[in-house]
Amino acid sequence: MVITDSLYGTFKLEPVLEALIASPAVQRLKKIHQAGGCFLAKPEWNVTRYEHSIGAMLLVRKLGGGMEEQIAALLHDLSHTAFSHVIDYVLSNKDEDYHESLYERLLIETNIPELIDKAGYNAKSILFSTKEWSLLDRDLPHLCVDRIDYTLRDLYSYGWLSLGHAHGFLNQLVVVDGYLVCEELRWAEWFASMYFKETIEFFLHPTNVFANQQLAHILSVSLEAGVLSLDDFVETDFDVLKKLQMSQNKTIQTLLTAFEKPLSPSDFQLREKHIQLKIRVIDPDVRLGARCLPASTQSTVMKDLFIQTKKAATTGAIVTIAERGVK
Repeated sequence: MVITDSLYGTFKLEPVLEALIASPAVQRLKKIHQAGGCFLAKPEWNVTRYEHSIGAMLLVRKLGGGMEEQIAALLHDLSHTAFSHVIDYVLSNKDEDYHESLYERLLIETNIPELIDKAGYNAKSILFSTKEWSLLDRDLPHLCVDRIDYTLRDLYSYGWLSLGHAHGFLNQLVVVDGYLVCEELRWAEWFASMYFKETIEFFLHPTNVFANQQLAHILSVSLEAGVLSLDDFVETDFDVLKKLQMSQNKTIQTLLTAFEKPLSPSDFQLREKHIQLKIRVIDPDVRLGARCLPASTQSTVMKDLFIQTKKAATTGAIVTIAERGVK
């Protein structure tokens, strides 16, 4: 199998990866949007969990990661529910990790473990052990493949950064003792600024916030009315959307029109909602001679970004959504 990615180029893949990519569980991710419901308000914001999962796998590969970690990268988002993190807003889950609670159960229900074992690898070790995949995932404020891919992919796909800059950053990354490190301070600063753009300017973009909060309200109403159950969220965005559109619930139908026309008090009961974000800052390690040190120890740019991030995340955004008191 030969696969081409917009960020990383063309690769020839081994049969085990081909089989996993072709599986229904991975193919489902083509219909799970990375940014939740924002595509309902802005259709061009349409990056999917599938694109991100393929990208994470290829970036691990590009960085020299072994086959097991490539498999782990490909499958790391397999349990994301319809509309990604919107379910966390519905359930008031501040840690935004509802999908992680489903991971083991959903994987066991697929043929994924069988495909991995059949290829001569240990599915239990790759999928269910506490083994650390140090390239794929690492706690903030460190770099990791997951964080790099979704940041670069969103910003490149939506025209907020050039492919040349993305490649410049990627080409200077090195692996030291199993962890990702920048060779140059200027690229650490650059990525930190891109991460700010992603987690503040994009996540808090009024269209993004409106779409996800409006959808969260609709989903809450639908769960309360029995139109949906939590089991429906292991399907795709479009499966859930179809159930909403086919329902006979007049409130749900009216609330859905908020994505199609400007909000008006004559049509809806409107509510202002103040949304604050979890504070996310990144501080890439930089190789300086024989040592690797956080960029912030060498850079005032990083310190300024930390201040800006904290201020922006706590200030948040105020958006108007339509609620159930329709006329």
